[in-house]
Amino acid sequence: MSFTLARSYLRARCKAVGLTEHVDAFNTMNIPSNIIDKSFQLGAPTGASRKLNQNDHEFNINMELVVYVKGYRSPADGLDRCIEIVENLVKEIEKPSNRLGTCLKNVVCDSLNFEAIDESNDNVIRARVGCVAVTSLAL
Repeated sequence: MSFTLARSYLRARCKAVGLTEHVDAFNTMNIPSNIIDKSFQLGAPTGASRKLNQNDHEFNINMELVVYVKGYRSPADGLDRCIEIVENLVKEIEKPSNRLGTCLKNVVCDSLNFEAIDESNDNVIRARVGCVAVTSLAL
């Protein structure tokens, strides 16, 4: 098992609900206008040790998914649409048949935040979805 599994798992789940990946790993403001509606960005992972024994080292890998939805002329409609897309994404991520039995031990979405992409641009909604994947490294 490895740390890279968390990113590939979340990428696959986002694509399964029809989102397009924005591949910039760090800059959440540098998104092209041609993919800004229904796109996602995977943040850089952070981790914390859970337990260590003679065979493996278990970690919590924290990742942030950023989902972008264009509101067009109505930011309120865009927010409703974004909430619906994120709800479907969370269901896809946490579906037992997807997350259990993979090389990851578990995946949980633990935070949500909906915001305008910018103070001067409130017709693009950005949802930040915090996820925790449990994995272990064989020693």
